[in-house]
Amino acid sequence: MSKPNKKVLRLSTLRQSAEERGTADIPFEGVDGEMYSIPGPQFWPDSAHEAASVNDVPGMGRALLGEQYDAFTKGGNRSADLALVVEAYAEEQGVTLGESEGSQG
Repeated sequence: MSKPNKKVLRLSTLRQSAEERGTADIPFEGVDGEMYSIPGPQFWPDSAHEAASVNDVPGMGRALLGEQYDAFTKGGNRSADLALVVEAYAEEQGVTLGESEGSQG
């Protein structure tokens, strides 16, 4: 049962807020000097999460890069490089991968 006057979270508003904060996309330069971008982790498509859950690194790369994937890999970049991008992004956001406030250490 919900409480009266409880605020309702709306995904459309939350997504718009993330986009305005600039966290919806992560732009980066590949080893080939070309610019690419992947969605921020909160905007990953389900297919990226599914690929990650079975350690399908190329599948995750395809899911995150979409139409950019072929140019990305032909330019000498690797799908595994995206982990470096996500790690750097997380550090910029003040998050350490593998840790959370609820983690016990």
